[in-house]
Amino acid sequence: MRLIEHLSNRTYLKIVDQLLNVNSSTLSALATPQRCRCGCGQAVATGHRFVNQAHYDQSKGPSVSDADQLLARFQQGVPIKQLAREYRVAHTTVYRLLRKNGLR
Repeated sequence: MRLIEHLSNRTYLKIVDQLLNVNSSTLSALATPQRCRCGCGQAVATGHRFVNQAHYDQSKGPSVSDADQLLARFQQGVPIKQLAREYRVAHTTVYRLLRKNGLR
């Protein structure tokens, strides 16, 4: 019981701050909720990276329309690394898409 009181004490938090050499603004920045990695900006549960399976599936690669645009831009001479940055995918994803469509 005494330990629980001690851990919930503000004095304890101040001691932890001093030991870690951080201030309250740093701790509040660390305490901000995680955001979905698909880019939608929704908060996710602790330990999760995506809001749900649909968001995960969307983030695995470009959509069909984005893939068509990416292929067209590659044929116009845009470098693969630039395409990967613009469409927020790995360059290996771009290579795979090109191979799948017979362009590489």
